[in-house]
Order: sequence, then structure tokens, then C-alpha cells
Amino acid sequence: MRLALSVFCVFAIGILSAGLVEAQEVATDSDTNPDLAKIAEHLSFFGYSVEESEDVVLATSEDWHNLFIQAFPNGILFTSVYTNDSDFPIQREGVFEVLNSINSDAGLTRSYLTDDDEFLMEIIWTGAYDREQFSIFLRTGTDEMTNNLTAYWEWVLEHPGAVPETD
Repeated sequence: MRLALSVFCVFAIGILSAGLVEAQEVATDSDTNPDLAKIAEHLSFFGYSVEESEDVVLATSEDWHNLFIQAFPNGILFTSVYTNDSDFPIQREGVFEVLNSINSDAGLTRSYLTDDDEFLMEIIWTGAYDREQFSIFLRTGTDEMTNNLTAYWEWVLEHPGAVPETD
């Protein structure tokens, strides 16, 4: 199932990139993008606290992944960011192998490590809003984010980096 979903995602992105199917134009704020407003409302229904600004929606929750949500011409991007405590640095040697493994097993998400050792996960919604389909997307995406985060932190805990010296 995951392989089929991954293949479908790559296929869909390829079609959009090649211009074989015209991508739906999505505005960059919830005032002019009814899908973004509907998604914000949907997240509120699931218990998220939602703050909307001109170009981003911030959805926070104690039970779910916090999400930064931005609209782009080809879809709506959901990003979850996890910062790292500076007292527990990431061992950068080898971390990219675990990220590659996480990404190769992922169906919806993509995971990254920033230069500041922030662990980012992204998923993109490319369709028009549909309550049932978005519920499936949200559940599948957040479940996958949880699995990715667990795999990442298991590796980090098994491979601690050098703690920086203090004066």
C-alpha cells in the first residue's frame, strides 16, 4: 500500500511538473483561498488551536503535530518542525542515512534536517478540499509523521553527538 501511494505521489507530481495537467491555482491566504479556510476549520474541529495570518496558518495541538500551513500554486503545504535542545546535539555523521531511510519508507511525508538541527516534516495537499478525503489525508499524514519522528529520535538517542564545551 505504501509503495503504491509513493508511486502515485511521484506520478502525480511528475504530471503536474510536466504541465500535462493544469494545477489548481491556490491563493496564499485564507481570506482569498476557501480551501485553506475550510482546512483551518477542519483542524479546529479536530481540536487544533488555529491562528490565521496573511500568508500562513498555525495549527497547534497538545495531542497532534503542530503544523505551519501555507498555500502555494500547486497545493497546500503542511510543515511540522521539531527543534533540538542545544545540550543534546545531533551527530550529523550518519543522520542523513536515517533520513534517507525514513523518506524511502514514507508515502506522504518528506523529512529534512536543517543547518540548525531542526527536524522538519512536510506533507502537501494537492486537491480541492473534500471533508472525507482531507480527514483520510490528515490521519494518514500525521500517523506517518509520528512514525518518522519516532524513527528519527530512536536513531538520535542511539547516536548522540558531542556535547559542546562551555567556558
